[in-house]
Amino acid sequence: MKIEIFEYNSFCTNTFKGNPAGVCIDAGFSKEEKQKIAFKNGFSETAFLKEEDKYFKISFYTPTSEIDLCGHATVASASHLSREMGRKEITFQANQDFLYCNVDEENVSLILPKQEIIKKEPSQKILKILGNSCIDYYESEIHFIGIIDSFKNLLEWNNDFYNQDDLCKDQLILTSSSVSRDYDYALRMFGTKNLGVIEDPVTGSAQPPIFSYWSEELKKENFCVYQASERGGLMQVKRDIRGIDVNGKVKLVKQFYQEI
Repeated sequence: MKIEIFEYNSFCTNTFKGNPAGVCIDAGFSKEEKQKIAFKNGFSETAFLKEEDKYFKISFYTPTSEIDLCGHATVASASHLSREMGRKEITFQANQDFLYCNVDEENVSLILPKQEIIKKEPSQKILKILGNSCIDYYESEIHFIGIIDSFKNLLEWNNDFYNQDDLCKDQLILTSSSVSRDYDYALRMFGTKNLGVIEDPVTGSAQPPIFSYWSEELKKENFCVYQASERGGLMQVKRDIRGIDVNGKVKLVKQFYQEI
């Protein structure tokens, strides 16, 4: 059976390559089939879309597991539906959350649910992973969040988070101020092997939990954000009455087929 898949780069620019995502129309696939497709794709996430009456159901798979939310695969999906069906305003249902997208040519705006963060004392194990450059620490429901003392140390951070087996969360966000006047803050995002992603190139879903920190720190509510991965990516992030608005450019890379 041949499956049609579309590869998009999300949150890319002329300088930054952004985050590759797979987009696939869900033709009644089982979870096992979706996982197999995502594993073969090798993207940090593949999105599967199924049209309902007033919205599209969307599910997200890493190479190893299903996850509840993925920003870059959602904007890739919105761009795909705009290109294929002419949709400009799209509502997705991802498990219990509704996600709202607006498409303006290559730019896609995504409203993500707010996520609260709590200041905590890190465990000794997390403290060791974070290292000496971490000056503050928070947690969201699904993230460890470390504030790094400089952009230089954010770029140079290379501790092992991927191979940790007994942590209560599978995602680590590291963030710092930016040395460039073009960006308000920078971040990197890491996963464990349970997530199947060592470092995510650009992470839209990381913005809601760190938005509250930087809005308080910088006394702003409209940011230009740089994700300092090897591929690099750029997002515009601001508060919206419905949640946190994450906006970026999405480009189609290629269409291909996969056997399952």
